[in-house]
Amino acid sequence: MERRQILIFHLTSEMQVTAQRLQVVIELGPATPTVIAAPTACESFDVTGSRQGGFMLSPLQEQSFSVRFDAHKGERIRWTITAMSATNAPLAYKQGSFILEYDKTDIEARMAGVRPSKGGFCGGQPADAAVEPSPDAPVVPDAGVDASGPEALPGPCNVVTSAGCGASTPKCELDCNVKENRCGVVGTKPIGAACLGPYDCAAGGGCACSSPSSCLCYQYCNIDADCAAAPGTACVQPVNCPGDPPTLERARICF
Repeated sequence: MERRQILIFHLTSEMQVTAQRLQVVIELGPATPTVIAAPTACESFDVTGSRQGGFMLSPLQEQSFSVRFDAHKGERIRWTITAMSATNAPLAYKQGSFILEYDKTDIEARMAGVRPSKGGFCGGQPADAAVEPSPDAPVVPDAGVDASGPEALPGPCNVVTSAGCGASTPKCELDCNVKENRCGVVGTKPIGAACLGPYDCAAGGGCACSSPSSCLCYQYCNIDADCAAAPGTACVQPVNCPGDPPTLERARICF
């Protein structure tokens, strides 16, 4: 049974920003054990400031607001907030996801400069994303935000830095054919492009599948700072291999 849910956001910003309004997008999706499915619903909200000048955001000045929507407990919530100027230009951006457990959830978010985004499920996937994935491509399990990161990176190399790889095979990749990190060739597909399996993606990227027909190159990460140039802005999404327990985290990607 759906219940009325409340998200209470507490926003600060890495730099001082005066926004005319905040654009909030809430995506609802099922919590499945192996992959992230397309959303069951998508809602957008425009939040306007309580004074004529709009919202003032800074590292020390917090703004709080709430949005309400109908959802089931256990659904996956992905939220995106964009601070917009009076001329409708984006000024700052933040994104996150979690599994809904309570009727009211408080979220503390520190907005940063606007970075490219793959748009989320509400915005659709790129037109070339409908490809047949390799069975050894990692999958994206459903998980809430956990800032702790993976306990250990398996295998002989580091997928984020490619440390441990040599000149002939310079790129570290999670290879689900052997279920460990392996050094290989550097792929040609940029972050955000459709891919078929390991070693398709450019340096620092990994091919992960959010559904059987949608595999994209994502940026590997340990912390949010690793996502500075990635379509995703937060290091919040675990990845594992087909057949893994849903709680097993082999690596993490920007999402």
